[in-house]
Amino acid sequence: MSSLNGQQINATCGSVYINLNQEIISVNDGFSSILGYNIQGLQGTKLESLLTRSSRTLFQLYFLPLIKLNQKIDEMHLTFISEHGQVIPLDVCIEASESDGQTLYKFTLHP
Repeated sequence: MSSLNGQQINATCGSVYINLNQEIISVNDGFSSILGYNIQGLQGTKLESLLTRSSRTLFQLYFLPLIKLNQKIDEMHLTFISEHGQVIPLDVCIEASESDGQTLYKFTLHP
């Protein structure tokens, strides 16, 4: 199980932390099992590179301004692309937090 500064990430659903540059910082085993990616191979990757074209657009036009205003999104539907090219629709909850003076966004994914 991955951790962020000693904090365990719940493996019952997919979780991913990204920074303000939208780069993946940490993922849990649930995220890897849902999408099939290697945990270490995802670190530093832009989250939007795992999204379909329409979800990328939604992410840029809707997610970024809304999260800056509200610091969280209760539920949003995004479509991801698995390691094997499979399209996987997921419900996503997003919450902003601070860790070591850095703003992080925690995505919790539910199939």
